[in-house]
Amino acid sequence: MPPFNTWVIKLGGALLAADELRDWLAACSAPSPQVRCVVVTGGGALADEVRTLQARWHFDDRVAHELALDTMRLNARVLQALAPGLALWSTPSGDQAPASLPEGDCLWVPPPDFAPTELPMSWAVTSDSIALWLARRLDAQALLLVKSLAPSALHAAANAGLAAQGVVDDYFSTLLAAGSVALRVTSKHCFQQFIARRQQGAVAGGRHRTGVNGNRAAARRRGGQARGLKRLVRLLPASPANAAHLSSHARRSGLMPN
Repeated sequence: MPPFNTWVIKLGGALLAADELRDWLAACSAPSPQVRCVVVTGGGALADEVRTLQARWHFDDRVAHELALDTMRLNARVLQALAPGLALWSTPSGDQAPASLPEGDCLWVPPPDFAPTELPMSWAVTSDSIALWLARRLDAQALLLVKSLAPSALHAAANAGLAAQGVVDDYFSTLLAAGSVALRVTSKHCFQQFIARRQQGAVAGGRHRTGVNGNRAAARRRGGQARGLKRLVRLLPASPANAAHLSSHARRSGLMPN
């Protein structure tokens, strides 16, 4: 057993253009005896450029998917430049057992030839599903998706269905139903609450299990994946707690100006 929990933190690509990026990097790299963070970044504006190029030149989805993975690699290097305390780390290529995690917090980089059999190589899979795949592979205690929407907008999207509202990709529900992970979705504005929860070593609510047998699984299938995803979401509210601790750490780490 690891000495502490492992959480996969997916930072949406849009955060690379947001002031809150440094706050989240500070939050994910702050010393914690309870939780190790494995940070995954989205492709953001660079991935949007891949979509634009594909629409113009009509190359196939496999090429577009590989280019989108390259945008995640590039953005991970940007984050590591901003937060040197987060080491770059990759899982082995293929579907073999994962390599040992580093002892501290880290930034995950897609390895060369990243093509796990569970993930279609198309736009149905984006960095959200990739982060969920990683959380399952590492047997992480939680997956936290950090979105650029305001908390109120996330609540509204959860009520309408996250995939239907474009908050997560089309394949996310399918992958979620195939395994077991505690899923949380939060706004970029809620980093202070994240710091408090990380120091406690527990996310809100219990671990949600999706890959179970029997009547419960059949009922979930009848209920539909979108409705199940709606039930899963726990939104971390904003809180003033631990703001001083976060700001102090951010300044010591060079993530925020003095």
